Amino acid sequence: MHKILQKSTNITDLLLSVAIAGSDNASGLCRGLPLVDPVRVIVDSGIGSGLSQGAKKLVKAVEECIPKWKRMVVFEIQHDLIQRETTYQALSQAPSLVTLSVSDSRNNLWQIPQSMRTIATNPALKSIRIVYEPVEVEYEQILIAKRMRFRNAANEDERMRLLFVFVDNLKGSTANDNLPPVPFIYPAQLAADPKREDAIWSRILYFTLYADPSKEKQFPRRNGTRSTLLVCKKFNRLGLPYLYENPVLNSQFAQRSFSAQLSSQPSLGRYIRTLDIRQSHAPQCFRTIILTALRLVELQGKDCSPITWKTFGELGETAGSTLQSFRGIKIAKASAVDPTVFARYPEIREFDWDSTTILKLRLS
Repeated sequence: MHKILQKSTNITDLLLSVAIAGSDNASGLCRGLPLVDPVRVIVDSGIGSGLSQGAKKLVKAVEECIPKWKRMVVFEIQHDLIQRETTYQALSQAPSLVTLSVSDSRNNLWQIPQSMRTIATNPALKSIRIVYEPVEVEYEQILIAKRMRFRNAANEDERMRLLFVFVDNLKGSTANDNLPPVPFIYPAQLAADPKREDAIWSRILYFTLYADPSKEKQFPRRNGTRSTLLVCKKFNRLGLPYLYENPVLNSQFAQRSFSAQLSSQPSLGRYIRTLDIRQSHAPQCFRTIILTALRLVELQGKDCSPITWKTFGELGETAGSTLQSFRGIKIAKASAVDPTVFARYPEIREFDWDSTTILKLRLS
């Protein structure tokens, strides 16, 4: 990342995630931040609580850069991160900060925190946007009361009343949205070269959407990841292969949902490379999934009901030319089976045999 930022000094928008694995120290990114002067900075805390050592190092680097970024007019952050004293002290000294956007995804704001009062002392600041996340209908009334309490507290302070802008997604409405324009120019060279453009965006989407099957916990993936595909048709076209490449179906709900999606859009099956199915007790869902996976390379199961030899044969017809690994899935006992069924799997390298079926040999 240090080398990338060295060559990208004209960056205007900078999105940083502090959801950093414990094994990543983010040193290159931290060393590269002082080399850029972005107009808008977004810091995403990701899912879960607590920061790894690499994340703490990144947050500290951002805090040190904030007072030095002369062009930064917009800063977006989650409510939990802005409570760090070093963070809000740095924001109070940002020389050009016009708009602070705070996402209250957990609905913790019911009074004005000290962090916002400190940031409000920044003379350049013109607005603090409080962005509320959509909620389930059954909680709407409770949260409306909680949010109104916060707004009433803001109205009691003249400086706060002038600064606060509330973006309320309970009803999809936005009040007083006066974000300053962000000067961003799409490179003309990129727009003129569709192949190069696709290659670059494809690589970016790979980092956003690809899931290591050994680490991924479930499919469908979290909405924040899948929503990337809704940005534009290009993202949807280039990102779909990464989203569906390594699904992990660890519940009956996930299997039914995935099966229904493949039934309505069978073409999605061609993106599946590895498939991990756990606790599968719905034979028809299993059959629907594997019969659309035309280029399946690895199939792994755990605590699954046995599949029939017919289904095993159909899998061979569908993905036998690419399947290299078949593990953890039992094949139901049956009367004598013709062993030539295995001829449908010319690429198989790893096969877990778990069946009491007797193979019927034809001796000439």
